[in-house]
Amino acid sequence: MNHSFYRILFLLLINCTFLNAQDYTFYHYGLNEGLSQETIRSILKDKNGFLWLGTQDGLNRFDGTSFTVYKNQKSDSLSISGNFINALVEDDSNNIWIGTNDNGICIYDSHLNSFKSTSVKNGNCTSLSKMSDGSIVATILNRGIIIFEKKNNFLP
Repeated sequence: MNHSFYRILFLLLINCTFLNAQDYTFYHYGLNEGLSQETIRSILKDKNGFLWLGTQDGLNRFDGTSFTVYKNQKSDSLSISGNFINALVEDDSNNIWIGTNDNGICIYDSHLNSFKSTSVKNGNCTSLSKMSDGSIVATILNRGIIIFEKKNNFLP
């Protein structure tokens, strides 16, 4: 082999010895830190940097230091439709679509800090996705696929 190969190899080895590993700090967040339930079924980071965690007992919004928990309030029509969260997706207007286990799909309106219902008021929503045109696709167990078209103001 030629000498330039050995020189390059030697320089690489010397440079590797001066590289320092980064220190990572990990935090554990659970019930004691405000999480509503430890079984997380869906995770979403929204455009504002909030981390949304869908659990089997509520929707949790994490701002980096604390949790805000959203749960269904039967007497409040502006509360989340159900507590068992299966799926989350953000639309182009920064609204969070929430697919629940038995209570269909609802939408968190980020501008009003409240929830609104959709035409899917019951059923097990197993997944939510956003298409390239901004439409939202939902799969509902034993019902099939529902497309909420953005051009039709999200009417299926």
